[in-house]
Amino acid sequence: PDIISREDTDDKNDMVTDKPPRRGITWRSSVVVRETIHVNDFTDAELEAAWFKREDFTRIKATFATTVRKIAAGEPVNEEDETVRGLEYRHKAGATKRKKNKLNALVCVLDEQERQWRAGYENDEELGAIYCEANFHCRQPAYLLGLKDQEEAQKIYADEKLQSEAQIKAEASSNSHSTYSSPRLNRFFKAINKK
Repeated sequence: PDIISREDTDDKNDMVTDKPPRRGITWRSSVVVRETIHVNDFTDAELEAAWFKREDFTRIKATFATTVRKIAAGEPVNEEDETVRGLEYRHKAGATKRKKNKLNALVCVLDEQERQWRAGYENDEELGAIYCEANFHCRQPAYLLGLKDQEEAQKIYADEKLQSEAQIKAEASSNSHSTYSSPRLNRFFKAINKK
């Protein structure tokens, strides 16, 4: 089953709130069966191809280093071959900004904590609220970026779903004498053929 999260708002540009999003569960209308072998049945060559090696990580990090140098120099990045995603704080200006943001939030919380101690009480909820207020300018862009990612992921999912459904229909129509051993799947493919 697919689990789909929906925001509590119709406006994607609404401010981030502390209220958790509503969640719901929906069930797919069609079933897709893809057989695959168990990892214990992989050949040595398949296992070798399935996992990253130290050399792979070294190569990936070298690629990232090149991209970070471009970002720091203000050079354009070829978005077809490179991504800046996740590398925003890997150059000096980004790292300085991140450090400043963390320090600002820490100072705000420590100041509030000291104020509470002097007043003779402790309130974790107030400390949390102070922290949320101090880092709001960091959370808001992250939230909006998350919405953009969600939109892109939904497009990819919809495209893959269409491709999968087309493949199922094509297989069903070419397999009028289905070789599936499950009577339920046979009925399913016969029903698709009738459509």
